[in-house]
Amino acid sequence: MNGNALLESGASDVFAIFRRRSCWIGLGTGILTLFVGVTFFLSSSIENSVLQRGFASKQAGSKDSFCHHSMWGYGCQRVDEMRRIFDSVKTELSTAAEKLDEANRELEAVTKEIPNKQQELQDIERRIEEARRVLKEVNDKHNVRVFLPREPLWPVEKSEGAFGEERKIRRGLSLDEDFDFGRCSITTGFRFFLYDAHSDHLLHQELSVHPNRLKDAKKVCLLVAFVSKGHRPSDLQFWKKDGRNHLLIALGTENVDFQKAIVLGDEMIHSRSPFHISAFLDVPGFDKMNDWQRYVPLLPHNRKVLLAYKGNLTLPELEDLRKSAGNSGDAVDFSPEADLKNAVFTLILPMNSSSFQRNIYEALLVGSIPVILDSDAVLPFDDLIDWRLISMKISKWRFSELHFILRTVPLNDILEMRRMGRIFLENYLGNAQVLSRTLISAIRWRLGLPSDSLKLQEAIPLFNGSFQAPQIAMEPKPRMEDEFLGPIEAPSDSPMFLHNFTSMSLYSYDLWNKNPYAVHSTMPYLANNVLMPSGVEFHEDTNTGFRPISPGSGKEFSEALGGNRPKEQFTIVMVTHNRDSVLSASLERLRDLPYLNKVIVVWNNVDRDPPSSWPRIHVPIEFIRAKTNSLNNRFIPYDRIQTEAILSMDDDIDLRKDEIIANFRVWREERQRIVGFPARYQARFGENIFYNSNHTCQYSMILTGAAFIHQSYLDAYTNHMQAIIRSKVDEWMNCEDIAMNFLVSHLYRKPPIKVTSKWTLRCPTCTETLSNDESHFTERHNCIRFFTEVYGYDPLLFTQSRTDSVLFKTRLPPDHQKCFKYV
Repeated sequence: MNGNALLESGASDVFAIFRRRSCWIGLGTGILTLFVGVTFFLSSSIENSVLQRGFASKQAGSKDSFCHHSMWGYGCQRVDEMRRIFDSVKTELSTAAEKLDEANRELEAVTKEIPNKQQELQDIERRIEEARRVLKEVNDKHNVRVFLPREPLWPVEKSEGAFGEERKIRRGLSLDEDFDFGRCSITTGFRFFLYDAHSDHLLHQELSVHPNRLKDAKKVCLLVAFVSKGHRPSDLQFWKKDGRNHLLIALGTENVDFQKAIVLGDEMIHSRSPFHISAFLDVPGFDKMNDWQRYVPLLPHNRKVLLAYKGNLTLPELEDLRKSAGNSGDAVDFSPEADLKNAVFTLILPMNSSSFQRNIYEALLVGSIPVILDSDAVLPFDDLIDWRLISMKISKWRFSELHFILRTVPLNDILEMRRMGRIFLENYLGNAQVLSRTLISAIRWRLGLPSDSLKLQEAIPLFNGSFQAPQIAMEPKPRMEDEFLGPIEAPSDSPMFLHNFTSMSLYSYDLWNKNPYAVHSTMPYLANNVLMPSGVEFHEDTNTGFRPISPGSGKEFSEALGGNRPKEQFTIVMVTHNRDSVLSASLERLRDLPYLNKVIVVWNNVDRDPPSSWPRIHVPIEFIRAKTNSLNNRFIPYDRIQTEAILSMDDDIDLRKDEIIANFRVWREERQRIVGFPARYQARFGENIFYNSNHTCQYSMILTGAAFIHQSYLDAYTNHMQAIIRSKVDEWMNCEDIAMNFLVSHLYRKPPIKVTSKWTLRCPTCTETLSNDESHFTERHNCIRFFTEVYGYDPLLFTQSRTDSVLFKTRLPPDHQKCFKYV
């Protein structure tokens, strides 16, 4: 084969190869490299041959062009043609090389995109699986049908019982037989009507503004009236035959037939019946800002008298008690002038029923523990309130041993009983407002009726209905994290009001005696709801909502929440003011954060609207307009919060995603506590308490600029905590985090939990930070001192431990992975 034919054949092969480059890029690259070398070798040989012949022609005296017709003829034309072909091939080769480079760049881009697409596919598969689980959970829910109460199942006086036994003729009154449940439907809620008489009484004034009051007596469950001496209950407009469904507040009545009405008075101390309630009624009104000043501080415990009784006491065993106390160096004071403020215990005798409730009230008011010398005495609301937490009941037959009994009570028990006594006064018995609410709530609980739901504050959205980022970002960025922390799921709200009825049974004791803020309204979530056994997640009939962790180490751990609770998500709440760029950066860092339900931004700039351009992440971002520029806005129970878990974050906080997820997992196991990162404590130097942020081996506070808290604490902070504390937060523009730590420690008597070794959180790029003010620490010193004065004691508790992930710093085999790489 001559050079021309070979060149044409080679060019044809090259063109064919490049026409198929889309399928054979790898093979074409190698062939192209080989062919380019061969082509240039052949072209070089041909060109050299042509040049040599041309040089010989010149030496022969040719006067024409390089290709002289007389000398070359047809051969010269062939050479020119081969040169054109050669130039064409070189051009084609150059174009092909450029296309090959472009194809290689496209291939490289596609290769880089493959992991992202694989991750997106996995996310889609997870969302599909999540949708299947949610569908199963929806199908598993029972559709409970509710009916209005019907007629009693048996006549009032006598009938066959449910178990074939003859019901005895009743003695006394009972709710089932003497109260009309037909007026008290679960679907209509608990409502009461208030008669106008005695409208000047403080209790009447408070009941008149109670949210459950209706003015139409035909639409209520209960009718409330005040009665006094000379007033006959049967004269009431809606009394009818026997006064069913009436609550009579007796103001000094005597020898009155109340028939089938419920009666609240202060003299029925031996009548244990759902129709009789005994309590001290002559309580003062509620002073929103100064009510706390009526109570005696818990410390110092400088009481000189062990036992006191205010009045004349003549008991045979009294002298023996005096001698026993004197031999031990203990003082007792039984006289009309006895000062109960100096007494650790106050003796209460039930003989005089007219002053029995007053004596208990006065003892609690001055922080003295009531010692009731009657085992059968009925105390206010004692079917709900555990009086064993704040008083001691002793049989009158043990009076001679009373000194020995009281002498054995340790100091920590004395202080706790005094603390609980103040809590009962502040929330149930101490003033007209709390007493009226306790009365209504107690009857409602006895009837088994949930209250109206907690009144969440309606959020005022910005951006014409709130700015909401799409659930999936329009232009997802490549994942830069080298650690998988959990699936990116669609927002899933926490189920609300699951414990409407069990709150009146299973959780009743804890609510009334440990969390009084949650008694008067049905809470959407309970911080102390019980755990399920570990085995429920492995059975079809009980595994609804659970996401168990498969056997393994870190990889399996990151794919599911596990634990003994169903899956859940959390809401991030941020308060911002004049830091738009800082806020934007913080929002951007939340992209693809697992288990995030939504982000709520409380816009404290009341004088301007936010810009309309913000980062779009995988969950909604909702902007809420604040009414005032207040740090208290951080803890408002907005109706847009639809999860139990809340991550309270400052807008300048830079947290890693693995730190947030580790924090969330810890909080799921300790829901009653504040769980977070930056730890602080209070320290005493001399006579004063100081706020301290130095590194230390114990702490008592977690700053809420980066901490998980339970949703129910927002209601407690905003609607129940002493109003003077919120007022001071606004006055100093500081200390809302300290106030929340005081509140939670006061309620549950547990210290917070610090997660990871991170001690402090800073934002060097932030130009406007409250903590940069020189007065910042001075104000925080004053906050701790003032809050301690309001509570009557310092509720903060120290802890000397922190929480890290299980396999942190553990050496693992090569085929295992830690829970978190860096936490």
